[in-house]
Parts: sequence; structure tokens; C-alpha cells
Amino acid sequence: CFFVSGATALVYEMVWLRMLGLVFGHTVYALTTVLAAFMAGLGLGSLVFGRVAARVRDPVRAYGVLEIGVGLSCALVPVLLWLASFVYVGLHRLLAGSYTAFSLVQFLVVLVVLLVPTTLMGGTLPILTQALMRGEQPIARTVGMLYSVNTFGAVLGVVAAGYWLLPALGNRATVALAVVANLVVGVLAVAYSRRLRGALPEPAGPVAPLPAVSPPELPAARDVGARLTVLALGISGAVSMIYEVAWTRALALVIGSSTYAFTAMLVAFLWGIAGGAAVYALLWGGRRASPALFAALQAGIGLAAALVLLVFERLP
Repeated sequence: CFFVSGATALVYEMVWLRMLGLVFGHTVYALTTVLAAFMAGLGLGSLVFGRVAARVRDPVRAYGVLEIGVGLSCALVPVLLWLASFVYVGLHRLLAGSYTAFSLVQFLVVLVVLLVPTTLMGGTLPILTQALMRGEQPIARTVGMLYSVNTFGAVLGVVAAGYWLLPALGNRATVALAVVANLVVGVLAVAYSRRLRGALPEPAGPVAPLPAVSPPELPAARDVGARLTVLALGISGAVSMIYEVAWTRALALVIGSSTYAFTAMLVAFLWGIAGGAAVYALLWGGRRASPALFAALQAGIGLAAALVLLVFERLP
């Protein structure tokens, strides 16, 4: 189910890029808006639902409800974008034709429209992680494998949407197909949760709450290192989005189609992310990581990205 969820998420992203290309009139602005909305929603969803995941009594059912919410909200996005066009016209008059202000207003309006479905998408990972955690199983391995499966599904979604669904079926039919897939996944998850509840024995009496356990205090040096690593991870996320926009522009000059350029970039990008997550989760997911290892990975990313610049000049 999470594999299908990843595929549909990227199908929506491809469709939204095509739709917003007509709204903004410029592919880079459309790409920037879609990526910003996508990442903002995923981050917000992980933050909000990650805080409440441990208190959810039936995480499998909650995951199914989230998937149904994703499907329904994504089905409304084309209608909401059409309604937003009337807002653009009125605001354009109020702004006296200022292109910069108008572009900013467009960005904010579209961001609000896309934030609901993407936030629900972001909530699926922490909820499903809570559902699959068992005993002393390392959380790094569980999250890593879930993230890998979801991202491999995203690769399939990008390939299917960019090279087959959008050219053959168009925007509306592609969105409808993805919405149906989300609804089916959601209904299956809810049905499976009911089956699980029916299979579990009823408790003999009231269950005593678990005692509150305070997390161990980290030494000052490790605490600073952890905070700096989290900050560096945020910067790394920002840089990765810069790579996506820049590589899409460079590929568009070679391929000649913004949709195919975005598809090719996303396939390579997501395939690498999924493969890296799977390899690390399988080989080192049970070990304690260190800031030094994270720094080495970041240095490798920078070196590889620098080498990509030399390859782009030879692509034609």
C-alpha cells in the first residue's frame, strides 16, 4: 500500500507541474511552486502527525483514513486551482499590474491550495512507522525501509505519469486514476485494521498505563553535535531542492521538453534516494550513526554534484 501511495504522490506532482505551467506561464516558477508546496506539506505533515502518532490507538486505520483524505483532497485540487484563477484576476487589478507582487500572490495562493493534500501525505510515514514498530526492532531500519519502499513507488509513478499516462490520457484522467488508487489503498487499510482488531483477544481487565520514562540526558558535546547535525540536515534538504530545479533546467535545454526533463531528473533523483535508503537500512540500520558519517555522506554528495556539472556539458 505504501508503495502505491508513493507512486500516486509523484503522479500528482507531475500533473500539478503541467497545470501550474499554464498558470505561471514559466516552467521554473511552476516547478518552484510545486516543490515548495510538496516539501512544505511533507514537512508539516511529519511534524504534526509525528507528534500524535504514539497516541493513536489504531495506526493502521489512521493510515487508511489519511490515504482517503489524500485522494479526496487531490481530486479537488484542479477545481480549486480553477477557482483561484478568479482570485488572481482581482488581485492583479489591486496590485496595479506589479509583476513581482502578482507572482508572489500566485505562489502563496497555490501554496495554500496544495498544502492540504501534501500535509496528509506527510503524515502517512510517521503513522505507518508507528503501526509497524514491534518490540526492540531498530526504528532506523523500519523508517529506512518504509521510506525506501515509498520512494521506489514514487519512481514508478514518475515514469508512468511522465512517459505514459499524461501523454496518453491527459491531466484529468491521470488525476482520476491516482485518486482511485488512493481511495482503494485507504479502504483496504481500514478493512485490514478491522480484521486485526477482530483477531486480537479482548483484554481481561483494564490495562494499566505505562509509566512515564524520561529520555536519558546526552553529554553536552553529543547534544551540540546532534543539534548541528539536524541543522545541517535542513541545509542539505534546501540544497537538494536547488539541485532539482537546476538539473531540470539543464535537462530541458538538452531534451527540449520541460515535462520529460522533469521526469528524467525525478527518476534519477528518487532512484538514488530510494536505493541509498534501502542499502543503509539493510546494512547499517541497526548501528549507531555518528555526525562524522553524516558529514562524509554530505561531502560525497557535494563531490558527486560537482562532477555532474562536467557531464551536463557533454550531454548534447
